Amino acid sequence: MSWKQNLLRARSYIAVMLGFLIAFYVVLQVESHIESTRYVPNHLTLSNDFPLLPPPRQLTFNEAIWARIAWQYFVNNLQPNGLVNTVDNQPYSTMWDTGNYLVAMISAERLGIISRAELHHRLQTQLQTLTLLPLTDGKLPAVYYHSQYLTPLPSLDHNPRQPDWSAIDLSRLMMALNMASWLYPEHSAAIQQLAGQWQFDALFMQRESKKILSLQKPKTWRLISQANRPSYGDQLYALSSLRQIHRLAGTVLSTPQANQRFINIDGLNIPYEGFSSIAGITRPVVSNLPLLLIGLEVGFDLDSAEMSWRIMKVQENRYNSVGDLAYLGVDYAAQIPRFIENSNPNKPPSAIDNARRKISASALQLSTRSVFSEYALFGTPWNTRQLQRLITLYEPGRGWYEGITADTQQRSDMISATTNAAVLESLVYISMGPLFCQNCMPPSVATPADDQQP
Repeated sequence: MSWKQNLLRARSYIAVMLGFLIAFYVVLQVESHIESTRYVPNHLTLSNDFPLLPPPRQLTFNEAIWARIAWQYFVNNLQPNGLVNTVDNQPYSTMWDTGNYLVAMISAERLGIISRAELHHRLQTQLQTLTLLPLTDGKLPAVYYHSQYLTPLPSLDHNPRQPDWSAIDLSRLMMALNMASWLYPEHSAAIQQLAGQWQFDALFMQRESKKILSLQKPKTWRLISQANRPSYGDQLYALSSLRQIHRLAGTVLSTPQANQRFINIDGLNIPYEGFSSIAGITRPVVSNLPLLLIGLEVGFDLDSAEMSWRIMKVQENRYNSVGDLAYLGVDYAAQIPRFIENSNPNKPPSAIDNARRKISASALQLSTRSVFSEYALFGTPWNTRQLQRLITLYEPGRGWYEGITADTQQRSDMISATTNAAVLESLVYISMGPLFCQNCMPPSVATPADDQQP
């Protein structure tokens, strides 16, 4: 029998083998398009010891004083154009801190520190200035601006492959603007007009397949932004804010970050951002403020509630077991960016003290903003104990310091907009509940400030 006849008789077997090979190739192609698995906090459930959140109550005398100390930061650092300095006496600002100022302004009015008329004047000035900001590529506000001259400030810390804007910073500002639009509807038209000038579509780009031979894939999108705030909590905060203003935000920001890291401490998985060496011992550093801000502003969701609680319990458990207050860093002190000098010879000098960067990267063993936020949200004996450790960390006439640094165990020298806004938000939460809760916000507190002129 010839070879050709054998080949003809075996053609059915050859067809079957070819079918298996094609099927095997298809399986390989499918698997090559599936991302590798890793631990992510999907399907969280609240811990058994998660507390009943405390109801609103009247502020104590000391708490009312603490709020006024925090507001003084914004009195001191407000520029005539309506922007506020990110760090005390340093003339640069961000959209995050523009949001901080607006939240602080709302908090001060709700607590009766300023009158409603003064708030309207301050808010109107801020909105007018925001419409004048030079936009990156004519689309969105830049990451940094000179707070006096409104000129963008390029930073050496930025990724040159991404546009000079921050989705996280914009989410903070938009959350604050949405609060203002709801609480003070007379400004809604101006806020809508401002947001209409910005092209939020630029934050999202469809992913393109890198392989020519690939199966039909569903559309996926990625976030276009500087990664200046890359924490797990920042992503959750941006999700809670930006999903209100763009249809793609919920889809994109719900996707776990490829570079997000988690660490297991005493059986609790928590996200962390980096490490700090203290006396030769490496300690994890966690940024929990964005998680706490969700609770203060719109009320906890499951993820922010459980992760906030886990981070706090890790600190408490370590202290109770070994007396270690410095095991877990809970934030970083405010950082002064490395601005590119003389990027525009016609621009006035920035007058930003870059020498202060030597204290800017310190991890905080005790964070003022975190302690105040946890004290307001949870109100446990541990929170009260932590608060007692920092109630002297302020300077009358300037505001609250960042906290106690992990490496030196001394008070940080930084005073920032983020910390003082968080103090004000926390005290409003104690008094009234979440700022952006349509069913739980009572009228503003009536005080003698209502009779004052702005």
